[in-house]
This record gives sequence, C-alpha cells and structure tokens, in this order.
Amino acid sequence: MTDKASASTSLGQKIREWAGLKPVVARPIWSQPLQSIVDQLSVNNELSIRVQCLQNLSSDFLPPTTLDNMTIESLWKSVRDLLQLDRSTRHLTMTFLQQLLEAKRDELTPLNRTSIFEALRAQELGEDSSLVLDVLSALTRGGAELGFLEKHIGAFIQDLLPACLTQKSLVKMLHLLEGIFTHHFALLDPSSTHDLILLVCHLCLKSCEMEDIQAGLAVLRALITEKNVNQEYLTNIVLALSTTIMIDQFHGQCMELFQSLLRVSLVIEYATVATLTKLIEDKRNPDNLTRGCVYLISHMSWGTLVAVSPPSPIYIIPSFLQATTFGHNNVTTDILFSLNMLILRKRSELSSPIWDLIMDVWQTALELTHDSDSEPPEGLRRAIEDVLNSMEKCFSEDEFEGDVDRLFDLIEASPGDRDMTIALNYKAQNLHPSISGWLDNLADMMLRYFKEEYREEIKMRVLQVLEDVLASCIQMKQVEDLKVVVSFFGGLDAETPNVLDATVKLLVKVGMVSSGTFLSTVCDILVTIVKYLYIKSPGTSGGPLRKSPLRRSSSMEPPRQTVSIDLKNEAIPVGLNRCQPVADALITLFFSPPSTLSRGQRHLCFTKTCSSDAIVT
Repeated sequence: MTDKASASTSLGQKIREWAGLKPVVARPIWSQPLQSIVDQLSVNNELSIRVQCLQNLSSDFLPPTTLDNMTIESLWKSVRDLLQLDRSTRHLTMTFLQQLLEAKRDELTPLNRTSIFEALRAQELGEDSSLVLDVLSALTRGGAELGFLEKHIGAFIQDLLPACLTQKSLVKMLHLLEGIFTHHFALLDPSSTHDLILLVCHLCLKSCEMEDIQAGLAVLRALITEKNVNQEYLTNIVLALSTTIMIDQFHGQCMELFQSLLRVSLVIEYATVATLTKLIEDKRNPDNLTRGCVYLISHMSWGTLVAVSPPSPIYIIPSFLQATTFGHNNVTTDILFSLNMLILRKRSELSSPIWDLIMDVWQTALELTHDSDSEPPEGLRRAIEDVLNSMEKCFSEDEFEGDVDRLFDLIEASPGDRDMTIALNYKAQNLHPSISGWLDNLADMMLRYFKEEYREEIKMRVLQVLEDVLASCIQMKQVEDLKVVVSFFGGLDAETPNVLDATVKLLVKVGMVSSGTFLSTVCDILVTIVKYLYIKSPGTSGGPLRKSPLRRSSSMEPPRQTVSIDLKNEAIPVGLNRCQPVADALITLFFSPPSTLSRGQRHLCFTKTCSSDAIVT
C-alpha cells in the first residue's frame, strides 16, 4: 500500500510539473489560528470533529513557540473529558498530551501540572499503563522535575506496577523511577520509597529478562550513588547484588555498585559485612546467592574491592566453614578458590589461627568428597588440590605459621600425584633416636611411604632417609631398634629393580653392624630377594640352579639366561645379571673384615644362604 501511494504521489507530481502547475503543499494544523484549534477540540463539538483534530495534531509537527500558558490550559481543559471515553480515543488523547508536554512543559503552571497528574491517577491502569507512563515521564521530564508531586508520585508508581507487569512496561517505569531517585529521593514519601526499593531488589533477584535487570540496576545505581542507602533495606540491596553478580553480563556493573555501596559510610560497610556473613551461613539460600556473597566478601577483604575498614579473614572464614558443611559442591569450590586467593595474596600476613581455619575448611571439604556417593566435580577436586599446594609452597618458603604436623597429615590424606619430598624431609626430622616416639614415626613412614606407596622415586627417597637413620643408630649404638624397619622389607616381589638394589645395599649395611637373631632376620630377607631374582622368577624351571660355590670375587660372569619379572601386572624382561648386585652385597657381608663381623657370624650367614635353594654364582 505504501509503495502504491508513493508511486501515485510521484505520478501526480510529474503530471503537475508537466502541466506547469505548482505542487500542492499540505497546510499544517498548527498554522491555523490557535483559537480555531481550541474551538475544534471544544466539548461543544461533535466527537468525530474533536477526534479528527486530535489526529491531525498528533501527526503534525511540534507546537509553535507562540503557544502560551493560557492556550495550553485551554487545550488541556478541552481534551480532559476524552480520557474517560473508549480505548482508541483515550490513547489518542494521551499521545497528544505527551507531545504537548514534551514541547511546552515549562509553560505549564503548577496547578495545570497537578491537574494533569490527578487525571492520570484517575485512569484505568490496565491497558493504558504504557501511555500513562509516557505522559507522566513527559510531565516530570523523566523524573527530574516533579513540581509539587513528590508526596503522591511514589504511591502512584506502586499502583502502576501490576499493570506494567502485564503490559510489559516495566522498563519504562524503572527508567522513570531512576530519574526520580536521582533528583528527588529525599522528598519522596518514606513508606512508598521503601516499598519501591524492595520491588526493584526483588526484580533483580527473580526476573529472567536481561532488560528488566539492567533497568533495575540503574535504579540501584541512582540510589547508591546519591548515598541514599538505609539499613532498613540494605539486606535487600545486598541480596540483589549478590545474585546478579553471578550473571556474566552484569558482573562488572555489580562490582562497581558494591564498591559504591562500601563508600556510603562506615556504618553501611560494617552492616554489609554482617549481612554477607549471615547470608553465607544460611543453608536455605540458593547456591547462586551464597556464591555471590562469598565472592563479594572475599574481594572486600583480600581482593580488588577497596574498603575503609576491610574485614579480617578470621571474621569471614568461620562463615565459609559453616557453608562448607552444607555439602553444596559449587559453593565449596568457590570458597576454596577464595581461600587460595587469600593464601597467594596475603600469606605473609596470615596468623596461626587463620591457617588453622583454612585447614578446617579444607579438611571439611575433603571429608565431604569422601562421604559423597557420587564422584566430586573436577572443579572441586582442582580447588582442593590448589589450596593444598599453596599451603605446602608456603611451608617450603618458610611463610606458613600454622600447625605443621597437621599440614602434613592433610598432605598425606590427599597425596594425589604430589611430590612428597617436602613431607619426607619434614618427617625425617623426627627420626633420630634421641627423639621421643621416633620408632613409631619411623614405622609410620615405612608404612605410608614404602609399603603403601607405588612410586619408585618416593621409595628411593625413603631408603635414603633410612641410611641417615642407620648412621644415627650406629652412633647411638641402637642398631637393634631397626628390626621394626627390617620387617617392612619382606614380600618385595612387586618392587622395581632399582628399589631392590637399594634395599639390598641398605640391608647389607644393617647386617654388617648386626648380630644374633637380628642378623639372621636380615639374611632371611636377602635370601628371599635372591630367590625372587634368580630362582622364582616367571620363565624359569623353578628348581635350584647350582653353580660353583660362592667365592670372593667382584668380577663374576653374569648368567646368560633371561627371565621375565611381573611388576604391577606388566611383563618386564630382566636378565639374570640382576643378581650381580645381590651377589656383590652378600660377598661384602659374608667376607667383611673380622673387625666388623666375627667368624661365627660369617659362618652363620654363609650356612643360611647355602642351606636355601639358591647358591649364587
């Protein structure tokens, strides 16, 4: 239709140009005498004439500058009754009023503004809500100029709310409310203000429309920037910001608003911290809300937010501990990440009680993952590992002020693939014969890091520690106490060749300073290793291999036969020359100088070995 009309108009213009006629120019209605327009809108005229005049006025240009206050008042009085008629007439009248107010609002007297406002309040607010908001916004210049309407406009906006929700005019209402809060908050009725703020906060909490949340945050910005925050509705503001900050689109805005909130006053800052901790400790809150609270209070204490009096971690972490016990994986993950950030940024400032609280949270999180029937999420496992690594790093750099024994207990409770060198070095400090309970510590180390461990490098490190312990025992003449250690070397059939070599060398050193039953035990273990490497390995006949008697020589030819040793269910080809280190060790033991082993001791060792199924070449 539009294309046809434009084509027809263009054709008519061409015909007029061809005939030499002047084009027809439509005469704007505002070019008519103003009194004529008022007369056309008068209640004395027929409704059709008045409606036609309004249509012309609404579609024409803005009113001329010569429109004075008396004429505007006359126009308003002429159309006021039309607001009570049918829907189309009401909408046409409000469109006209909007245009008139936008152009000539400054010409209105306070009485006329009040009269228009009262007429709007009397309207049916159902399907007219959007246009009513347009007229109200034009009347108040977007909330910037209320002019004697302060006492009633808050209640009127509250009355508009249900209609705005159904007519999808909520954004318009929030934009108007933003202007009102920015310029006239102190003049509004307190009861209406309180309800409106609760409304905006609830909208940020529950709305799924990004545009509505954006407009709600703009209202809160107007409220916070002007420092019009009261403790009565502070909790609602914190709820709104803590929930909305978890939406990526509004994260930056919420951080800026929260920073502005902290600058309102010191009282508001303290109240905000108390509110956040209470929300974190409330199990009924949804995960997103609790996570937002954890994020905000963490950044307030040790993050990017600037507070006049930042809360101490010792005040915050107990709330984290309480939230960890709820068993919400996402919340626990965020808490652990926050604690890891605290360790990385403030580790030199953390006191012993703070470290204890951090370990309480970490241990609670680990226990919950063990008690859970399902596999913990990857993010939670990574967060647990990161915090433990950070604490271990702080210890290695001498910046850990907490309970060191407990720290290494936690490390042993969740070893993962961690290099346990630091833990072993720490435990080695308590393995001297002069220390009370050193044998129990030694047995615990052997059980945890040798018997139950599967990594070769850690077992090799344990054997190095044992050599140092042996040296101390020789010095203290307490070698017999090492029998508790030797018992852990039984059943070495699953060990790697390197571990077996190091074990044999250690046992030989022990045997060279032993006697009696203890020496017999050491020899039993060495014979067992010989059987494993030379006789009982898969692929051999299993019978005794009798060669020439054992002789004092370090250059024996290794056997040419090759066998396969099953280590960790893997078939690893191993030549029988793996017995060479064992043979060398036994030679050292059996034929050591008389000053170390007596002739009877050498005879005992030799007899025990020869009476077994193995005679080593």
